[in-house]
Amino acid sequence: MNSTEKFRLLNILDKNEISERDISFLWIYIANHKNSKYKINQNNKINNNLIAKYKAETISEKFIADELLSDIELGSQARFDLKFHTIPDRYFDWLEDSIYQAYWIGEQIANRGAYKPGSQIQEPTPEEIQSRSKNMKLLSFTVPDDLMGRNRSIAMFDYWAKNRYPNNQERVSCINDLKRDWAIQAQMDSIFSWLKEGDAKTKRHLLWASLCSNGVKGTFGGIEPYSHDELMIFIHSNKLELHEKKFFNLSARKLWNQQQRRENNKDKKQCNFILSKETDAKLKKLADEYNLTRTEIIELLIDSEAKHRKYIDQRLHRKQRLTEQLQQ
Repeated sequence: MNSTEKFRLLNILDKNEISERDISFLWIYIANHKNSKYKINQNNKINNNLIAKYKAETISEKFIADELLSDIELGSQARFDLKFHTIPDRYFDWLEDSIYQAYWIGEQIANRGAYKPGSQIQEPTPEEIQSRSKNMKLLSFTVPDDLMGRNRSIAMFDYWAKNRYPNNQERVSCINDLKRDWAIQAQMDSIFSWLKEGDAKTKRHLLWASLCSNGVKGTFGGIEPYSHDELMIFIHSNKLELHEKKFFNLSARKLWNQQQRRENNKDKKQCNFILSKETDAKLKKLADEYNLTRTEIIELLIDSEAKHRKYIDQRLHRKQRLTEQLQQ
């Protein structure tokens, strides 16, 4: 990107610097402008082919500048919206580079609606609502699929909020509400945090197995999630109750613990022997005192004696002397 191309976009947008947030916002902005301009089929459905060329690797200052310069009205409106209808970056400091969080943000936006009664934004018709439902398209606007993670979350909010709310005060209030609601969601999801530690792939597989064995919708013939985010999206999209999440999570943890015990015990053998009550009490006292299991105490004593050969030899020596004295 040479200085001339960057200067062109700075001039169009009347800005001193172009941020990644600006580019992501304009990406959605242009894609939806094209869709709106070229909707011609009878069902008024969004034609995703119209944004096929809007890929992450092609989005640049030059691309954006070319598109905005080709439509003076679009360029003017984009400049105005960026300047007056977006809130400061600091309100997004809680957002992560997460596919799951971006999914959640999109869901929250869809639930809050694409219009505000009494505003100039037109309420969707029953036909449009039905069309979105059939196509599993919750959002009332297009978001290019390869706009991902944190950039996707912020761009979706920016584009939606500039249409949904008449002023930045309401936009700030909304983003703060989302921040609060995400904290609640994250707390509920924290029961699955163990899945990200250590052998995460195996842990996810065990949870997926638990979901499959209990016939959760979407597991039969479904593709096993390949990441923690994908798994959380699957769980969230199934609208599972908290007690159901806890049940599946506990089932997976039991399977994991059983697997770990098998791994840890593969070189061990179970031994059955009888101890006197007095010896058993001593063993229990040692275990409690050192905060070890009885098995660990026995293993320590045997390992120590095998290495130093002290107490058994002393006992055998005393026994031998007593036997000799009795024989005299």
